[in-house]
Amino acid sequence: MQQDERAASLKRHLFSKVIFMLIRTFSDIQTLIEAGDLSEAEHTLIHNCKSGRLTKLGDGTCPDGPSEGRTIRAALLRYLILGGCEKCQVHEWGVKLEGAWISGLLDLSFASSRGATGLINCNFEHKVVALKTRFEFLNMTGTKLPGLYVQGIIVMGDVFLRRLINTGDVNLAGAEIGGQLIFTGAQLGSGDGRALNAQGVRVKSDLVLCDLKSKGEVRLAGAEIVGQLDFTGAELDGADGQALNAQRLTVAGGFVWRQIKSVKGRIAFNSAQLGGLVDSAASWEMVENLNLIGLTYENLIGPLDLRFRKSWLKKGAQFNGSFYPQPYQQLARFYRETGHRREAREILIEKEIQQRKAVRGRWRDELRFRRNLRKFLEHVNNKEPLQALNVSATKVAELSENWGELFKQRFGKSDWVQNRDPLVVSLLRQDFRNQLLWDNAKTVLRLLFHRSADRVYRYVTGYGYKPGRSLLVLAFLIACMTALAQVSWNMGDLTPNSDVIQISSEWQNLSRTEERPAEVWAKQYGRDYETFEPFFYAADVVIPIINIGQTDAWGPSTERSWWGWSMFGVQKLFVILGWVVTAIAAASVTNMIRRDD
Repeated sequence: MQQDERAASLKRHLFSKVIFMLIRTFSDIQTLIEAGDLSEAEHTLIHNCKSGRLTKLGDGTCPDGPSEGRTIRAALLRYLILGGCEKCQVHEWGVKLEGAWISGLLDLSFASSRGATGLINCNFEHKVVALKTRFEFLNMTGTKLPGLYVQGIIVMGDVFLRRLINTGDVNLAGAEIGGQLIFTGAQLGSGDGRALNAQGVRVKSDLVLCDLKSKGEVRLAGAEIVGQLDFTGAELDGADGQALNAQRLTVAGGFVWRQIKSVKGRIAFNSAQLGGLVDSAASWEMVENLNLIGLTYENLIGPLDLRFRKSWLKKGAQFNGSFYPQPYQQLARFYRETGHRREAREILIEKEIQQRKAVRGRWRDELRFRRNLRKFLEHVNNKEPLQALNVSATKVAELSENWGELFKQRFGKSDWVQNRDPLVVSLLRQDFRNQLLWDNAKTVLRLLFHRSADRVYRYVTGYGYKPGRSLLVLAFLIACMTALAQVSWNMGDLTPNSDVIQISSEWQNLSRTEERPAEVWAKQYGRDYETFEPFFYAADVVIPIINIGQTDAWGPSTERSWWGWSMFGVQKLFVILGWVVTAIAAASVTNMIRRDD
């Protein structure tokens, strides 16, 4: 009987707690006391708040549900956080509560707290709302709640949200934090929407997200962090959306991206500004979809390995199918300013390679679109050409729009188009196909020329960043021509470049009787003539800006054998190659090609 009465009493007591009753004065508390509706836990909390002591309910751990000894109504908690009243004034240390179940909705919007607010290891029945609220200090370590909506709050000191478990979203948009904002070990979000919205937040110290587990977007767009932003050990799950949105993020200290455990979704750093970037290769390898366009940083503390950095930039410099060179420029600037000039040149060369690949890739997309459009024109009622056309059109939106408009004008469903003579329609179709073929032909030629010129620039001078490489190319050409000239001499296919010698009786006799007349003539009659030297002959052929005299004295004969005839044409080719290489080298040295990056 007594057990039934106690159970009924407990039921009535718990039921009364979920009824929302706004408490503004101590008389409201007296009413609860007189009605026997103020629990012992709430009596203890009021007493301790007056003296500034901690109220620890139960063993201090986070409760799983309501109980008589650990339940605190939200209305009473609100009254105490705001400082109470004259008859029940809260101590300057504020509210310090641990291990409580908070029943009802805690709404502190547009109010100001007194002293510190500590709600440690508490479990909230409903979400917490505190719009534009002013706090001196906020500690919700180990707390569980279904939502935390604190847009625009102003906290004079630190905000501790360690090991926070929030099944809804945490909305800190526009908040101003005078100290640290710490989410170490927190679990945020349920996968629906944002896990953390800290857009436009201002933190005057560090924002710590170490060991964070998020399900949903972590939004830091436009946030300003005076200290460090630390993601060490984080697990970010944005599913098919964004895992981290750091667009226009400003971090005066360092951005720490190390020991990342997992990342699902996109990571965006568009136009972010970091004082320093502290990272690791393994952490970036977790990221499949990365955007680094507009990201700037003053210092880089992480692997300087070029292979890793090139793959990192390649992953982050693409957006909507377009290439953006800025991430390469930024890393090269850092390398150059810190004395790593070789690495800076390698990054800029990689930028040129990827940029030119992107240009050719866009031309190939245009080529593919026009081919698919031509196939669709030939098979209008077939679904496969239409599907292929739609896929290729997404990659060249502007071009597809122009051709689509032209297609509608010629083959649309308007009355004047439908009433055309069949012969006119056939001619228009043929003209349309011819336009597509002509544009494709121009694109193919453009691709061939661009690819050829690209290879020349890359291997001869490294796009102007390695002009010394042209000396190696010239040395290679000279070595090849040296070997060819020596073979020509040995086969007797080189002759003196002199009309007087050519018509002399000595040369005429030797040319008829000797297999190698030039060598015999040089020994017998030409001791004072220019001596043939294959190396200097090759240098005279390849390097256009010098004149050693070898090519003036000797030249290949087209009459003696096939080798001489071939050598005559090959020598002209080496002359052209020498001019091209020398011109590119000179332009690189004088900064005509290399931009001042």
